Amino acid sequence: MIIETISQRYRVVRRPACDSRIEAYICVREGCPPEQMYLLLGLTGTGLPKGLNAYFLKLAEGGERDGGPECFTRNGCLWLVFPYRDELSLSEKAEKDLPLRERLEIGRSLMEQMVRERFPAYLLYEALRPDNVAVSDVPEVFFNFLLTEPDEYECCGLLQVQRRLAGCLALLFTPELEEGLVPELEDFIRELAEEEEEGYFAIYRRYLKLYNRMKDLLAAGELRKKPLVLRIWKKIRGSFTYLKKVLAVAVVAALAAVLVWLIRNPKQADEGHIPFIRIGTLGIRQEERENSAEGIRISAVETSEEAEEGRQAGAGE
Repeated sequence: MIIETISQRYRVVRRPACDSRIEAYICVREGCPPEQMYLLLGLTGTGLPKGLNAYFLKLAEGGERDGGPECFTRNGCLWLVFPYRDELSLSEKAEKDLPLRERLEIGRSLMEQMVRERFPAYLLYEALRPDNVAVSDVPEVFFNFLLTEPDEYECCGLLQVQRRLAGCLALLFTPELEEGLVPELEDFIRELAEEEEEGYFAIYRRYLKLYNRMKDLLAAGELRKKPLVLRIWKKIRGSFTYLKKVLAVAVVAALAAVLVWLIRNPKQADEGHIPFIRIGTLGIRQEERENSAEGIRISAVETSEEAEEGRQAGAGE
């Protein structure tokens, strides 16, 4: 399949997954090396935000200086052209058992790309989705722009971008976070998701400080993974904690169910009870009422011994 514009011809290589309202094609531009690929996005579907076209046209006017894409129209619809890097995504890299030193470099390249390219908040928000973060073998990070949340283009600000970035770092450093090896790393990721920073460069400076700290710990041998047996035991212990919570909830639910049953079925609950006719000096008299329902009346009835004593005292007088 060939997509033509006034000045270019693009040969489609494949169709990636994207928002259902957007046509997406990964292409090679004729006259360019085959490894130089492009992502073409057609805003052709119904239901897209009304201002989305104007948003991208304004970015296109600024060109690369403002991180905007190339644009063209085709069949009355706006199309966007972004450079595309066909590398493993951050999601795929995270599945590999990469050494910490390499993952630190990936994080640094990610921060540098974020600072170097002047992308607007919405585009950076989309680019920081782990499937859009392309990582080469060097390692070096590049951003792709498969749009999956076009409705968010007006709502994105620095804090939303920070939360996406926090998710990337949490994915990248999952082993260290699970074992609690670097408290500063945990604090950095948590604060990224909760507190708005001064800007991207401030975030980059904070990461560099953490980067140097973790490299020092690594050189000192303080970031080695715990033995496999200890890691398995930790997971088992964690599952016990989870099971205790589940059992506690189950017990409370069972008690609540019994209580509800007793309230709704009082007669059945009374079956098999042991009747008492005396409590201390009080006698309990049971009567049949007219409606055949059993009723219990407690009265201060004298016991036989007390009655006999009373009669003897009267005779003596």
